[in-house]
Amino acid sequence: MLPLSRVEDGLQERVRALEDTHQALLNILEDFAAEKARLEEVQRAVINILEDFDLEKTRVNMANRELRRQIRERERAEEELSKHRNHLEALVQERTTELQISNRQLLEEVAERRRAEDAVKKTNAELERLSRMKDEFLSLASHELKTPMTSIKIFCDLVARGYDVRPELVAMLGRQSDHLVRLVNDLLDVSRLQLGRMPLETSPLNLVELVSRLCAQRQYVCQKHVVTCAQDCDKITVKGDAARLEQVFSNLLENAHKYSPQASEIAVRICRRAGKAIVEVQDEGIGIDPEHLPRIFELFFKPASQQGKAEFPGLGVGLYVCRSIVERHGGRVWAESEVGKGSTFTVELPLAPSEAD
Repeated sequence: MLPLSRVEDGLQERVRALEDTHQALLNILEDFAAEKARLEEVQRAVINILEDFDLEKTRVNMANRELRRQIRERERAEEELSKHRNHLEALVQERTTELQISNRQLLEEVAERRRAEDAVKKTNAELERLSRMKDEFLSLASHELKTPMTSIKIFCDLVARGYDVRPELVAMLGRQSDHLVRLVNDLLDVSRLQLGRMPLETSPLNLVELVSRLCAQRQYVCQKHVVTCAQDCDKITVKGDAARLEQVFSNLLENAHKYSPQASEIAVRICRRAGKAIVEVQDEGIGIDPEHLPRIFELFFKPASQQGKAEFPGLGVGLYVCRSIVERHGGRVWAESEVGKGSTFTVELPLAPSEAD
């Protein structure tokens, strides 16, 4: 057995060890309590942070909801604005279209008004021209009618007084009477043409024979001129009114004679050309001024230099009647001239169907 002292010493050592352990445990418990307190402090801090986070989260959520609401409001506003903008654009486009249409209509109205004003000006100018032509025609007609009427009156007075009438006076009276008849017939033709009452009695006729006969008759009248008639064949058939075509070529031959008092030759040519019948009447007379050439086929037109002159009688209707008759036959007539060298009048007529084939 161990001695009691040693046992006591061992117990005391164990007691001291237990006390040390107890003290160590107490220290540990104190440390644990301190750590627990610190952890509790941390926990409270974390809880506070979490509470702050939840509060911030709530504020963020509220802010997000408000932001989403504002976004939705903005989207609705933008949609509404887009609708208004589209509506306004449609209205602007519609108004622009209306303005463009109105502008075009206004421009058309302005252009139409200008055309109307130009037409009125042209009409007024034409009326003034016609008025001048009427005055000139009345003056010319009175002069042209006065000469043969005076001759007839003198002749009647001589006969009434019992004077012997010389043959040359009778011949002069015949010429003046023929001139008066031509003037009246020309005026009647103008009236018929303007009223559309000049019928044509058309039938196939030999143009060569008709023109050649008229040239021979003109040669008999024009003792101081040589009238030549050249043709490339003996027969060119056209469908026309023989009396009216004879009137046309007689007028052209008479003009060639009248406007070439100092010349010696009147040349007539008859031919086919490009499927048409062509008759040319050429003189070596006074010619036509270039500025007057486009107007010579107008009604009552006579150059001022020829008006009232005894060597150039007439009312200015012959060429108008000629052109009208030729055009009613489906043809055309034109003139070429050089002052002092003469003129060439060309008549173009369609061939008769049998001739054209």
